[in-house]
Amino acid sequence: MRSKTARVLFSALLVATLGVAPAPTVGAIPPVDPSSGPAGGGARVSGLIPPVFTTVAAADDAGYGLDENGKVWAWGHNNYGQLGNGTLTDSVWPVQMQAETGALPVLTAIAAGAHTGYALDKDGGLWTWGYNYYGQLGDGTNTDSSWPRRVTQAVSGELPAFTAIAVGAFSGYALDENGGLWTWGYNSYGQLGNNTATPSSMPSRVTQAVSGELPPLTAIAAGAQTGYALADDGGIWAWGYNGLGQLGNDSNVTSARQPVRIWTFQGGTPPVFTAIAAGHYTGYGLDQDGRVWAWGWNNNGQLGNGTTTNSTRRPGQVQPTSGTLPKFTAITAGDYTGYALDETGSIWAWGGNGSGQLGDGTNRNSSTPVQVRLAFGELPVLTQVAAGGGTAYALDKDGGIWAWGANLYGQLGNGETRDASTPVPLVAAVTNVMFGTRQGTNLNTNGSTWSIT
Repeated sequence: MRSKTARVLFSALLVATLGVAPAPTVGAIPPVDPSSGPAGGGARVSGLIPPVFTTVAAADDAGYGLDENGKVWAWGHNNYGQLGNGTLTDSVWPVQMQAETGALPVLTAIAAGAHTGYALDKDGGLWTWGYNYYGQLGDGTNTDSSWPRRVTQAVSGELPAFTAIAVGAFSGYALDENGGLWTWGYNSYGQLGNNTATPSSMPSRVTQAVSGELPPLTAIAAGAQTGYALADDGGIWAWGYNGLGQLGNDSNVTSARQPVRIWTFQGGTPPVFTAIAAGHYTGYGLDQDGRVWAWGWNNNGQLGNGTTTNSTRRPGQVQPTSGTLPKFTAITAGDYTGYALDETGSIWAWGGNGSGQLGDGTNRNSSTPVQVRLAFGELPVLTQVAAGGGTAYALDKDGGIWAWGANLYGQLGNGETRDASTPVPLVAAVTNVMFGTRQGTNLNTNGSTWSIT
């Protein structure tokens, strides 16, 4: 584990403009020596030191981190309360999610979609916050919430303990401890998988596929209006919108209101999948041999097969520009970009790159994978990857978060609003400076230096 001093990703120079000497540069934001404050002494700094993160997640325009103590931090756009801190104020720095009253329980998982966040607590309880026009908070209302709410009721009866969560554009998905699928929210294309097109502001269990009973599931993912689930036998099921072939079942139907199994082969042995992911209108699967498969929309090359042919109705392998790709261990997707983590801890990306979300230092799309890299130096070993609209995030082996791509609302969490075409570290923010018992005012920063009156 990193020490708190090592985990600070910036230094802050606090300048008291009351006729006193500038404070020394501080790293881990320790107490400032009293000689740096007013004649009366007692100056001290309070702020946020980046915690050790265990999970990273991404919304369209906000980022989320779950720390080792089970607390959620968020940054970026907050127009619907998706930062979960009781405000509608954007933040270019990480802020800690708060309960409206009391304290939140220890949280163990996070997920995010279009202006909406989800978390699971240690007992499998579901918490939701943010945008709720379509009932995607699952609490029986259509009212937005800038505070996390505990979801306790299903359409019929109480909810079970959940083990996994996913968020689509305006729909929610969860798996229970028995591998059962639960859905709620928007449903115009059958993306709730319950054989209707009726929205629901409360979760209900999905048990039937188009052809018989749905098998036990181990993972879920969500695109814009399409849901995906991984079965315990390594097969992938999909339901919802299929206008661009994102069901992967070689059909021309516009949508499916119940899960269908994707069609992965013509003859031979089908791959056994171990992970799934979804972009806006594109599906992805990782097989047991470390190969990535993709299907659906391909306008920006997000299928990773060297073309921009707009649609394929059957999964195909992601291909290298030349040579061979490494063995991959995890996958994720943004709106129009795919990502894969290889067994050495490096990330590869392909597809849309208008905001630098490929992380290769350019803004050029790529229809085959390119390696994410720093502008100078080398990235640490990475262990997770997540992606939102046009922004990507990675978790390193020491619990630090890196981000790149779109940053209009501060979703890189680095104190700025400029896009970045190579990864930048998430940073902490000084939030308050006290001079004895007197609070400083006019706290400002340029990203590395802080000043206060």
